[in-house]
Order: sequence, then structure tokens, then C-alpha cells
Amino acid sequence: MKQDIQTTDSALPERLRPPQTLNLVLSVASVFAWIGLMYAASRAESMWVVALIVLPFSFCILTIYSLIHECEHGLFHTDRRINEVAGILLSVFFTGSFSFLRYCHVGHDSRNRSECELFELYYPHENRLKKAVFFYFLYLGGFWF
Repeated sequence: MKQDIQTTDSALPERLRPPQTLNLVLSVASVFAWIGLMYAASRAESMWVVALIVLPFSFCILTIYSLIHECEHGLFHTDRRINEVAGILLSVFFTGSFSFLRYCHVGHDSRNRSECELFELYYPHENRLKKAVFFYFLYLGGFWF
């Protein structure tokens, strides 16, 4: 699969290099936070404690997906092997296969702003209420059905 960056670190100007060290540190920190929060939630004896864990967990999982997204585009690290391994390992904590996530995301990028993905916009000839209902259906999780 074609990646966005197909060069070595030394070939890229400094301003275009991904923040490799930061990405690696964020990955390790996010994975340890994910493990700790999941452990804490599994040991919680009160739903209130679980509710308190949800907010930091949501930030943690968003960070993990953001790092996976960088891997999908080849922007996590300039070394392709590190980029690939990081994507595979981070995807474990996002409970998905890296190859599947990348395939779906690259497909989304190829359709982005095309007719089939303009569900949040409506044209004058379209029913605004119907488009709004469909948008919120998808936005609130309906894409799982």
C-alpha cells in the first residue's frame, strides 16, 4: 500500500520530519495509560468510579487513534518498519487490525468530499430534514448498523 512518506529521515528537511520521538513517547504513555485505566475500571466497585475513568480513557483512546492515523499515512516515523510496527501494536489497543483500519481509512480519504460522503451537506433540491436526520443517525453511532 502506498504511503505518504517513502523516504529516509536524512532526505527530509527538518521542518517536514514527523515528530518521531514525541510520537514514540506518546505511544508508550498512551498504552500504559490505557492498561492502567482498564485495570482500574475492572477493579472498581462503584459505577461512579468507572464514570470518572471514562473521561481520561476517552482522551487516551483518542490519542491512540491519532497515532494510528499517523501510521496509516506513513507520518508516524520516517522508518517504514517502525511506522508499520507502531501501527500494528497501537491497533491492538484500538481493538482492530492495522491493515483493516488503514484500508478503511485510505478508502475514506479517496472518497472524502465526494458525493457518497457528503452526508453532512445538502443541496437545494434535497430534503433538509431527511439529511439532518441521516447525519445525526450516523453521528450518534448509527454507522454501526
